[in-house]
Amino acid sequence: ADNVVVDKAGRLAARQGWQYITEDGVDVNLKGGVAYVDLAGTVHNISWSDTTFYEGCETLTEITPTTTDTISEGNWSVATLNGLDGTHVYFYQEGYLPLVLTYESGSLVFDTIVTHTHSTGTPPAGSIVATAFGRTWVAGVDTDRMTLHFSDLLNGAHWNTGSYGSINLSSVISKGTDEITGVAEHNGFLIVFLKNNIVILGDTDGYTGSLDVTGITVVDTINGVGCVSQETIQNIGDDLLFLSRTGLRSLGRTIQEKSQPLRDLSINVRDDLINNLDQQDEKFIRSAYSQEYAFYLLLFPETETIYCFDTRAPLDTGGFRVTRWTKQKHTALCSYEKDIYFFQIQGVAKYTGYQDNGRDYEMKYATNYLDFGDASRTKILKKLNITTVGGVGQRLLVRPAFDYKTVDTSYTYTLTGSPVFEYNVGEYNVAEFSSGLATDDTKASVGGSGNILQIEIVADITGFELALQKMDLFVKQGRII
Repeated sequence: ADNVVVDKAGRLAARQGWQYITEDGVDVNLKGGVAYVDLAGTVHNISWSDTTFYEGCETLTEITPTTTDTISEGNWSVATLNGLDGTHVYFYQEGYLPLVLTYESGSLVFDTIVTHTHSTGTPPAGSIVATAFGRTWVAGVDTDRMTLHFSDLLNGAHWNTGSYGSINLSSVISKGTDEITGVAEHNGFLIVFLKNNIVILGDTDGYTGSLDVTGITVVDTINGVGCVSQETIQNIGDDLLFLSRTGLRSLGRTIQEKSQPLRDLSINVRDDLINNLDQQDEKFIRSAYSQEYAFYLLLFPETETIYCFDTRAPLDTGGFRVTRWTKQKHTALCSYEKDIYFFQIQGVAKYTGYQDNGRDYEMKYATNYLDFGDASRTKILKKLNITTVGGVGQRLLVRPAFDYKTVDTSYTYTLTGSPVFEYNVGEYNVAEFSSGLATDDTKASVGGSGNILQIEIVADITGFELALQKMDLFVKQGRII
């Protein structure tokens, strides 16, 4: 299923497209971005390229950090912390001095942590940063990738006063060496992901709302499964999702099954997903979770592919329903409230509409191979009935294939559906009219025969919604001779 999502009604529907919201975009070549709300309730949108930082979405205003570094890479690990002195955004990247951005004084302050107004000590030169339990947690120091550093409480710029410190996990890992790849908070525990292991840390007071760093204990370790990157970790409310070298994993399920064969949330596309992972530098993989759409997005910029995992309910296999979005030229993405933002060459784009920045795209769905319970009999395909919702004059291509052979016959139809309008409908004394979606039944006379049958449906998405409601196959079975 390409360029498809599972909608709220459980149907296979066309994904939305994307549209630039940056006005008069130029080749800024964004590599990432973050949206956050400060303590005053103001929303700030920060993005960056390999060399430059920007503020805003519609208009990108260049902002320059005060640093002695000449920045030439945009692979920043970013975390936001609400502290005693306001909201701070921390930027860490290997080979560069860590940066901090804040509006605590009423105007933008963007400098290195070591020169920040209330900084103490020197922060670790790490490449991974996360916030949890009121602290920043830093890992990925080139000379010691097994040590996790933590700042003072409510102040990510304090590194030699208060309750700052570090934890070395070398003695926790029983087999070989490893390195920290990600950190997250979940269910009152600090989860430390390594390449081939997971360490769960807690404290002795039993209160899940905080972590007493003076009494940190190892609650559990999971050997043989790890995480490839901090950027693939997403909290989906009651669980953590992360990408391992063997597919997309759920932390909750991994804990439950650590002594059993681990189930894979990406089991339906595992080989394809691992192939994309092999072609991609792991540090550039990006992800986002949308509570609004109930999906987890996993972006591979090198292959221009996004995997969309529907998180509403797992299948009987334990995996999620997953679709693939193709020709996605994004370098990063993030989710904020009800919106999803993409970062691209010409600026910031938004997940909206049903075109990719004014261009049509193809929605494609293929069934699995069907033998109708008897693979020895020949099936003669006579007719198809396809029920769609939405679609206004779009082309619908039907391609039957038999016995695992490539498709050699196509049948083209035009959807006759049109928007449905409701006028003079009053609700709570507010008169309104709105557009709905029409249902279209396409009756297709088709042909061909074989023991095994597959149907592929391709539709042009030209700016209108389209969902597959139902497909009926009329097949005559041949005799066994």
